[in-house]
Formats: sequence, structure tokens, C-alpha cells
Amino acid sequence: KFRLRVTPDNLSVWMTPKEHLIPLNATVASVVKAYQEDAAKAGQAGWMAAGKLQSQEDIVEGIDQFPDALLKLFSGDKRGKLVLQV
Repeated sequence: KFRLRVTPDNLSVWMTPKEHLIPLNATVASVVKAYQEDAAKAGQAGWMAAGKLQSQEDIVEGIDQFPDALLKLFSGDKRGKLVLQV
């Protein structure tokens, strides 16, 4: 009978980083989708750093405009990020 023992010397072999774990109910499609999403996020981060991709901002100036900015936030009447500049 073969038995594996976990000891302090080989603990790192048994401790797998969370991002490397695959759930038991995972399908091939879900694993591929997660890989593609990670690759897409990495690509977008590179584009943002290179200046090839820019986010849109809707800037509202003045603390007195806060009520209007809050309404704009929840009504969807904005483009990209909503920034209240004080």
C-alpha cells in the first residue's frame, strides 16, 4: 500500500496557489473561458499602458454639483468614469 505523507519539508508541493486550482465541476469550456479572460485583461492593461486604449471620463466640476452627479451616476446618463472634481 502506497501512502503519501505531508511533512514540513514537502509542504510546498502540496500547497497549490489558489489561481492554479480547478474546481471539480469545471468543464473544458469554463477553463478555456477563464484563460481567455485573463489573456484579454493582460492585453488591455498593455494597451492602456502604451496609450493605445483610453478610457472615457465624464468630469463634473464643483462640490455644489454633487446632487446632479449622483443622479447622473444612477440614471446611466454618463460615458465611462464619472468624476466629481472639487
